[in-house]
Amino acid sequence: MSGLVLPRVVLSQAAEDAVTVVNRTFAWFTTLSAPGPGSAQPESVVLPHLLAVGEEFTRESLLECSERQVLPGLAIHESLWERGEREAEQSWESVKASWKAWHGINFASFPQYEQHQGLVEARNAVVHGLGRLTRRQTRKDGGKGTKTKLKKAKIDVVGSSIVLKFDDVQLARLVVIGLVEWLDGEMRARGLWRAVGVP
Repeated sequence: MSGLVLPRVVLSQAAEDAVTVVNRTFAWFTTLSAPGPGSAQPESVVLPHLLAVGEEFTRESLLECSERQVLPGLAIHESLWERGEREAEQSWESVKASWKAWHGINFASFPQYEQHQGLVEARNAVVHGLGRLTRRQTRKDGGKGTKTKLKKAKIDVVGSSIVLKFDDVQLARLVVIGLVEWLDGEMRARGLWRAVGVP
């Protein structure tokens, strides 16, 4: 096995930058000591940050790939693009829908899609519910749908509170890197890679 060199996927600069931020954040997280009683869980800070890196890469790549297709100087193109850009940026769901509609990239085909959706639900509970499931997450079915998604990511729920562990942050790191690499590959396969800074 000595001398065996496995090929490395070449990523766009934007994808490399996103992966670097994810890895640096995780490295910092691993240096933290266990919090004392009454202190904030570092997992509650790091997990949302990791997901934000992946979502920002996804959003920014969408806008860069798409804007380059707008014909400059044509008022109707520019006007339609401005409206489309605003609509695409409204939510994570609208970013995914825009990728599918504009470039044929369906996030449901991302191999870790269900885990990612569970991590997104955990992030929403941390950011919008201070660690508890939000009204939106529990409104329709008492939280059963959200808990099912959380379970796919192996996130524990006690009552209406999520319990984040080191392993959850480790999973978030791996899933976000997977998302960035997967989307970068999808862009490359469709000839969109040049649009995000690759010569």
